[in-house]
Amino acid sequence: MKYKIAITGGLIGVLLAAALLLFMGATKASHAQKVLTGVKFMGVDLSGLNREAGLEKLIATEKELLSTPVYLEYQGNAWQVLPASLGASLDREKMMDNALQVGKEGSLLENWRTRKQVQEEGVEIPPVIKVDRTVFSGKLDELTAELTVRPENAGISITKNNAVEIIPGREGVLVDQDKALKSLVSVLEDYRVTPRVELTMKKVPPEITTEEVQGYGLDTLLASYTTRFNAAVTDRAFNVRVAASALDDLLVPPGTEVSFNKVVGPRSSEAGYKNAKVIVNNELVDGLGGGVCQVSTTLYNVVLLSGLDVVSRKNHSLPVAYAPAGRDATVAYDNIDFVFKNSTDRHIYIKTYVHGSYITVKVYGNSSYKKNISINTRTVETFDYKVVYEDDPTLPSGAQKVKRKGVKGSRVTADRIVLENGVTRVESLPPSLYHPLNELILMGKGNGSVPVPVQPPGGQHPAAGPDDNSEKPVEAGNGQAGGDTAESGTPTPPGGIIPPGTAGSEM
Repeated sequence: MKYKIAITGGLIGVLLAAALLLFMGATKASHAQKVLTGVKFMGVDLSGLNREAGLEKLIATEKELLSTPVYLEYQGNAWQVLPASLGASLDREKMMDNALQVGKEGSLLENWRTRKQVQEEGVEIPPVIKVDRTVFSGKLDELTAELTVRPENAGISITKNNAVEIIPGREGVLVDQDKALKSLVSVLEDYRVTPRVELTMKKVPPEITTEEVQGYGLDTLLASYTTRFNAAVTDRAFNVRVAASALDDLLVPPGTEVSFNKVVGPRSSEAGYKNAKVIVNNELVDGLGGGVCQVSTTLYNVVLLSGLDVVSRKNHSLPVAYAPAGRDATVAYDNIDFVFKNSTDRHIYIKTYVHGSYITVKVYGNSSYKKNISINTRTVETFDYKVVYEDDPTLPSGAQKVKRKGVKGSRVTADRIVLENGVTRVESLPPSLYHPLNELILMGKGNGSVPVPVQPPGGQHPAAGPDDNSEKPVEAGNGQAGGDTAESGTPTPPGGIIPPGTAGSEM
């Protein structure tokens, strides 16, 4: 009998334990999405609230907490500012997570004890503060502007005589924002005390130091090249300035390749470009970025004269008036690029100048890489153009008028001649093939019987396009025929006036 009673008692104990576990599990499930009784925040009772209701209640409490000004202090200076203007707020979602987890994180027995204690004594949920760092930094900079000294990067200055000067960097003195941020969070979390933040200052070095710039090795002008454009064609001239400004102050580390298209970017109206004449399939049409090719061509020539490596270059399909045949470089965004490489072991520095009707590109580098360089070009083959007639009802019947003068095509080779340490080295450059530009003559189909001859007979014909023939290189004072020296920095003119433009490029 005693044996049977023992078994029965054991079963009863097991059953009671199981019942307790079931009860506690059911209690936990019933409270899983609600805050336990006795949970508060700043004296505000959150008991029995679900997440949505609790978040609503925390909004009002947050306004009360953040309505107390914070005092920022530094050596007798004090600024009174609301926490919200410093980017501070309650992380209400995190706080509700914490409130809902009270009594639900340990074992069943531990949770039962916690719930009992919370119901009897209550528990305060501490604030969880989050700060928008951008807002905080901006407001702190604004308030302490008179105390701070901004660091200044070292830089490069070019004199009128092309001397390279280094602008020293300067150390700054700024508020230690990391410490200030931690202090702000701390005082807001301890909401029972007056929120005071003692600011500290720290020295901040410039991002680019004087020693770093000195290490670039920039001490001389390697080469300069200038081309001329027609400033009266205002939209094209504007595009030249926009593209040139993108190249200005370009610093190129040793061994780095430079893509013209990547540096200058898309030729779009958003980038500031305007419509100007471009060549598409040997025809002049309006297009965004007309004139950009003159910048890439000027850059190409100064790269050649600086002794740098050319990675990728393509000539225009037609000769251009602002550079000798064989020495142009066409570009078209996402299609044709001009790429060169800083083949020295020092930095190079590019400056661009647009003044009046001229664009100049200069390359500065280390004097150990300065060489005597000239460029020679040779026309090895020419191609005749065709004469094309086009009806024009505005001309009298039988009359003829030249709309566009034809230009012969050609095949041109080029060499870079480098004189260094008394030794001459000849480097072959990419060849150029230019298609002929057909001559276009208008034929009169209108009323009238007075014949009008082709004008002017045997004389000069108007050049193709609105840019006329004024866009030719600046003549060198001491350059060689068909080439330039790095010292002169100015190109000799081509052997004749050629209408500007290129098929599918930006002229």
